[in-house]
Amino acid sequence: MTAVALGVLAGAAGTSELVSAQVAPPLEPPMSLVLEETVRGDLVMAGNSNLLAAGGWAGTSAADVDGDRTRICIGRVGRPGTLCADNSSSAIVDLPPGAAVIEARLYVSTSVSESVGPLRVRLAGPGDAVYTEAGLDTPEVPKIGEASGGDPRAVHRQAIWDVTDFVTRRGPGQYAVADIVNERAGPWLPYASWGMVVAYELDPTSEALVATQPPEVQQRFASRTLSWHDGLAMASGAPLEVEVGGFTIPADRRVFAKAFHLIAHAGAAGFENVSFGGGPLGNNATPGDAAAPTGVVIGTDPACNTIVDVLNDTICSLGTPVQTKAPGPLDYRSSADGVTPSSTSAVDMDVTRIPDRYLVPGMTSATVSVDVVGDGAVAAGVIAVSVDQSVVAP
Repeated sequence: MTAVALGVLAGAAGTSELVSAQVAPPLEPPMSLVLEETVRGDLVMAGNSNLLAAGGWAGTSAADVDGDRTRICIGRVGRPGTLCADNSSSAIVDLPPGAAVIEARLYVSTSVSESVGPLRVRLAGPGDAVYTEAGLDTPEVPKIGEASGGDPRAVHRQAIWDVTDFVTRRGPGQYAVADIVNERAGPWLPYASWGMVVAYELDPTSEALVATQPPEVQQRFASRTLSWHDGLAMASGAPLEVEVGGFTIPADRRVFAKAFHLIAHAGAAGFENVSFGGGPLGNNATPGDAAAPTGVVIGTDPACNTIVDVLNDTICSLGTPVQTKAPGPLDYRSSADGVTPSSTSAVDMDVTRIPDRYLVPGMTSATVSVDVVGDGAVAAGVIAVSVDQSVVAP
């Protein structure tokens, strides 16, 4: 499904309003474990912003990649009125041939007041001509939960849906999310983003097929330990800490490891740091690291390589702004200093290399922490790691 093909997508005619008496299921305690196991596979992350300018940049406008003019309207709780949205964006979920989906989740992060009822969005995958509306009880897309957090003047809302069946049936390709309601909450501009995380493994029936693929495809099915946590956890004044584990760092060889995060940070002041085992993440090209596995490219774009301001409106993969999304990195409004972020919606979705020196022989777990230096707060939705358990370099 290309960006042009998205123009044929449609929703139900007109608008629909959520009954304010409905209540979304609450999320489990902050940063609950989704998956922790060793598989022949990996995690992939995709996502985008449905606003072209927000999260601190001047002005706000909606992204539109589908040409559909229907809206989602959500009723307010405790007072009259509705909040409506018509916006859309897309991104490619990159699954290799021969992959079987283990788990897939959709995360919607947006700024709405506590008076707004439970979130709904529209979702489409490769080959879809119409959207599926993800609500409270969509059979193919069950809602896991929803939570709010932050200053009452600028409430962050996150909703999570289980899209395992949805992605399994559609496979790799372009996914679109539409009509994320949002509003200005307090002194900060609105934001509205979505992200998708997918865990996959080798389909046993495809082992012979994968054996014929190029080395860069085969390495995507190397043995890896995945440790994936999600929820809604606020970091303000004290670091947010998440324990990841299940892996083993060998003493006789180096392994390649990645960290994944989805973190909202509207209105945060000072610097925001993400660390692994006490060491700062953000620089994907740390001197002394072993060469990356075959087919894995380590980028050096300044927007995606910083250890003191990691949460800076980026959607990055191993040091490079993600290009496989619409709108793309260059389609968003630039910041005043001339650097064009790849999200601009106050939500970072980054995949970062964990430096070799942090992977201590014998290590079986580590703490990933998110810290804000100065006044402000951030809201973590996903913290995950992927640690190779096979050789990448001597």
